[in-house]
Amino acid sequence: MKFFSAVFLLTTSTLTSAFVAHRAAFVTKTQLFAAHPDASAAIEAAVKASKTYGPTSPEARVAWEVVEDIAASDNSAASKGTLDEECDWMDENNRLCMEYDTKKEKLAEAIKSTFDLNSMQKQLERIKAMAEEVQAIKIPVAASQPSKTTPQTAAALQAAKDAVAKYGASSSEAKMAWEELEEIASSGLSNSIGKRLDEECLVETAMEACMALEELNRVMNLDKTKNDSGLNA
Repeated sequence: MKFFSAVFLLTTSTLTSAFVAHRAAFVTKTQLFAAHPDASAAIEAAVKASKTYGPTSPEARVAWEVVEDIAASDNSAASKGTLDEECDWMDENNRLCMEYDTKKEKLAEAIKSTFDLNSMQKQLERIKAMAEEVQAIKIPVAASQPSKTTPQTAAALQAAKDAVAKYGASSSEAKMAWEELEEIASSGLSNSIGKRLDEECLVETAMEACMALEELNRVMNLDKTKNDSGLNA
């Protein structure tokens, strides 16, 4: 049972993703939020203040002003180019990223083919080697990367402030605007964490499945040895 549970989890982990419910009009798959830890902490505090004291409370507004200050300090974020425009494929960090993704794809393919029992032992060795290679890759993180917020978060924050100024802090319009901001920020925090956890889970589960398969092979070989000994006796 341990073997089948491990293999089932392993083969399905690459096919699922963690998404947080959100309103399609404001957040789409292309708007996933990848915040620097400094910005993430400020946004998380603002979301918590909104939930605890209300989206139009002074505590929540002060917390979101801190987020706005962090966003304003990164003037280059809005003009950031696409991945193709930014990436220099001769850069060491990008080379490691490409190597990591390639090996991870090969690992997923090897996992699927493990269901062929005739080549189980061979695939087991391949999966184990690939998982160890992926674990061995350490992608460096820039030491002075600026804090980031997405344009969607900044726009929602400005809309909330405008609603307060125009309709009043206790108005339904202001409340809805702050709720939209809270929803966008919460979705971004969840997605920025989810992707890395999913990738790490693939590698860790691969190693666990390999251990389960090895244990299964050991038990099967032990039983075979006992049976052979009984027949010879």
